[in-house]
Amino acid sequence: MASVECTIHLIALHHGKSSDNVAELIRSGSDATSHLIKGRPHGWIHPPQKNDTKELLAHDWDLFLLTDSTATISTAVAAVASAHLAVEVAISRAQYETIKSSMDSVRVPIPETPPLPKEWLESGGVPQSAINNSIDASRQRRVGELQLDIQMAEFLSASLPDAVRNMPVSLFNLFRYPYGDSSVHDAYMEGFKQKFGPAAGAGIRFMGPVKSGITIEGDTAAGERSGWDGGLWQDANLVQYDSIWHYAYMLSTDVYQELNQQKMEGLEDTCILCVSEVELLRCRSYGWI
Repeated sequence: MASVECTIHLIALHHGKSSDNVAELIRSGSDATSHLIKGRPHGWIHPPQKNDTKELLAHDWDLFLLTDSTATISTAVAAVASAHLAVEVAISRAQYETIKSSMDSVRVPIPETPPLPKEWLESGGVPQSAINNSIDASRQRRVGELQLDIQMAEFLSASLPDAVRNMPVSLFNLFRYPYGDSSVHDAYMEGFKQKFGPAAGAGIRFMGPVKSGITIEGDTAAGERSGWDGGLWQDANLVQYDSIWHYAYMLSTDVYQELNQQKMEGLEDTCILCVSEVELLRCRSYGWI
C-alpha cells in the first residue's frame, strides 16, 4: 500500500503565547483539516546525543504537529512562533487514514491492556520498589538506554500536569541506525510486540522513514540541517501509551531491560519526546478544559 508524505513540526512560541491559544487558532482556521495530530511537548525522555542536537535541544518546544506534506503551519501560527523545526516523514496509507478519521477524537486507553500491578495502582505513581537505585543517575546514558533510575522516575512523575497524568500519552521518536542498517532494531521492535507490547498499553500512531533533513527557522538558525556527519535520521514514529505510568512500569521490568540491550545495539542515535495530545482537545468529558 502506498505511503503518504507528511511533515512533523516542533514549534516554540513567543513569550506570553500558549499552546492552548495556538490550538484554538488551528481549530478555527481554514486549514484545520491539514493538522492531523496536535500535542503539547513535555520534555525529552531521551535527548539526542549525536544527531541534530543543537537544533532539537535549542528550545523547550511548545507545540507538536503532524501535517500533510503539502501543508505548512498556518500564517496565524507562524506569527506567534519564535522557532519552527520541521522534518518530513512517510507513513503508511492505513496509518494516515486512521489518524485523519480520528484527528479530533479523544485519545483513549487500549481496552485489552491489563491493569498495572497492585503496588503501582496503590502508589498512584512510581512505587519506590520499582526504582533501580543501583544506577548512577548522573552518568552519561548510552544511546537508547532506558532505565527506571531515580532521575527517570522523577522526570516521568513530574513531566505531565495533574489533569492529564493518568491519561494516554504519546512519545515521539527519531531513529538512526549503525551503518544505516535497521535489522537489529527491527528485531527489537518485533520482540517488544511479542514479549511486552500489550502490557504497556502501547500502540503505534505512525511510523515511517524520514524523507528530509531537519529544517529550522527562527531565532536559532535557518536553513536545512542534515545531521552531525551529513546523515539523516532514518525513521520517525509516535507511540501512544495508556499513561505515563504504563511507560514507567515497562522500563522497570526485567523483560524490558533484556529487550533494551538489543535496542541499544541497534541504534546509532535516537531521541524520545514526551507529547500530550489530550491537553489540546479541551475534553469536557474528562472534567477539565
